[in-house]
Amino acid sequence: MRTLRILTGAVVACALVGTPGVASAQLPDVGAGQGVSAARQQEEAVVTKIQVAPPVVGERTVYLLGQAAPVTATITWVPAIPERAAGASGEGSVPAEAPLTGEVEFFDGAVSLGVAAVTGLGGSVTATVETAAWPAAGLRQVTAQFRPSDPNAFAAAQSPARAYRVVDTARAVPDVALSGASAATIGDARLEWTIANIWFSNFEVGFEREVLAGPVTLPEASVGTTIPEKQAYFFRPFTFTSGSGARDQAGNRVISFEGSVRLTSGSANRWDFSDPRVHIGASGDGYITAEFSGTYLLGAQEFPIAPTRVAIATFSGAKLQPNSAGAVSAEIVLNWAGQAGAPGTWAHEYADSFPNEFVSLLHPAINLFFARSSVATDSSKIPHPITLSFTETLVPDPKPPVVVPFTDVPKGHKFFTEIAWMYSSKLTTGVEQSNGTVKYLPKQNMTREAMAAFLYRAEGAKYVGPKVSPFADVKPGDKFYNEITWMYQQGLSTGIAQASGKPKYAPKSSVTREAMAAFMYRLQGATSGVPKVSPFVDVKSGDKFAKEIAWMYSSKLSTGVEQASGKPKYLPKSSVTREAMAAFLYRAQDGILKQ
Repeated sequence: MRTLRILTGAVVACALVGTPGVASAQLPDVGAGQGVSAARQQEEAVVTKIQVAPPVVGERTVYLLGQAAPVTATITWVPAIPERAAGASGEGSVPAEAPLTGEVEFFDGAVSLGVAAVTGLGGSVTATVETAAWPAAGLRQVTAQFRPSDPNAFAAAQSPARAYRVVDTARAVPDVALSGASAATIGDARLEWTIANIWFSNFEVGFEREVLAGPVTLPEASVGTTIPEKQAYFFRPFTFTSGSGARDQAGNRVISFEGSVRLTSGSANRWDFSDPRVHIGASGDGYITAEFSGTYLLGAQEFPIAPTRVAIATFSGAKLQPNSAGAVSAEIVLNWAGQAGAPGTWAHEYADSFPNEFVSLLHPAINLFFARSSVATDSSKIPHPITLSFTETLVPDPKPPVVVPFTDVPKGHKFFTEIAWMYSSKLTTGVEQSNGTVKYLPKQNMTREAMAAFLYRAEGAKYVGPKVSPFADVKPGDKFYNEITWMYQQGLSTGIAQASGKPKYAPKSSVTREAMAAFMYRLQGATSGVPKVSPFVDVKSGDKFAKEIAWMYSSKLSTGVEQASGKPKYLPKSSVTREAMAAFLYRAQDGILKQ
């Protein structure tokens, strides 16, 4: 019969499989410390033990619901290998130890968190899975099972449970965002907010406060000597002013503030909160977000928090009722009890905390400053109510969509918006047809008399033409006499010089693109000169209307006609179509036409 030799050795890492599934039947508990006699080694499997490792501790919360994080277990056994028999051949060789092989499956209750393959020598091996298979948040009990590849060589093992805490960062109240047209604008908003507070009764101190920037104030105060005086000092609220926002048609409000403030706790903690934003749903449920950043010092090691917009507080059922002047003022109680969601999320079996999305960003050494933890400071951690005030101004009901009567301008037309604006602004009524329909004739060239009419109406002019016309080809009583003579009176057109001395206006002639540029330039009262480099390939600095055409480009009224070379053409001698004229006037409506 062979004899056996006992070995000890180092840890060997395993390969990962990571295949979450449904739990298999629970294996019988394997007692610790069971020995294996050398005489029975050939008949009995080697006893193994398995233990789940403690949760990993990082710079912030590691175990988040729906996100992968590591879970590790260690398998141990007493290794044994056969010794050489007396007189055996192979002098000087060392017989090999039989390796442990198999798989480890991790469980949260009956739910599989994943499986890892293991193989190793020397009496110890670890198995790790990266798992996102947590069935729920809160206090979880994690176990592990080892299943050997050869049950005759190594025995299966079941671990005791290890406590893990899994955090669900979903907000306790639903998201609130504005949608569609605004029903009201919000101004003169004011927010009084302590942000966070705590009372260290052993030291009689709390969080220190500081305004860093922006329209924010903090009451001037001294620490005082009595406990009430000290608490009044450390619990002072910040007041953010000059906030603005809107309320949509569904009743949701979003109000934004500017400014940065800081909380500190001793020399180790610094937390900055910038540009808070209050989101309030139609039901009164809502939350306050801020750009949060900071740092935590642990000895000489610093753990920074990169700027992140996160919810710092939530509330439920806020009552916001504007008075007859649109003013709103309310004290709003912030949530605390049960806000963590699942019991045991942060400590013991408790579920009271600031929003998990905020607390999870903090180092585990100090995140319980913001959650119930069965210490004397718990009651002082409860966030203080905020005071919010603002004024709402109702937005007039939007005008109904314009119905365009022009049969040749369907909704999908390239210049539908511009032509519809021309119609709704009463700059054009179109051209009536013999069958009773009305057309705009978008591709037709723009006549000089029609352009005079468009500009006259756009300016809201009331001018009545003189008894004697300034133009040889336009006389009193003509259809557009007032409009054309207004062009002369305004200095927008001097007409076309004639040998007889009296200019012609040429009302039926088409308007060229260069002439249109001149009309628009004069109407604006522009004074810009000729640029050194023309924006158009076909307009040189010495051309007659170079400055007017360059102004059309700089004013974004015309970008020209794109060319393969990259530099556009203006086509100054080409005629302006009625659709192009609509586009030019539409683009100019907030500048040239003070409508």
